[in-house]
Amino acid sequence: MRATRESPDHDELLAAFGVALRAGRLRSMLTQEQAAERIGLSARQVQRIEAGTVDLSLVIIRRFC
Repeated sequence: MRATRESPDHDELLAAFGVALRAGRLRSMLTQEQAAERIGLSARQVQRIEAGTVDLSLVIIRRFC
């Protein structure tokens, strides 16, 4: 089954991505501001992504890779 915005899996996937992003950022010893600067987003956007409260496009996900 595909996770759509209406499916319960959608929110779980966003939350899981946020947790993984935060863990990677902390392993790299970066602040949200430093991570944001490196990937071309605002610190607020990184904060919202880590919190799992923003939908992500594949373009944004690619920036984290």
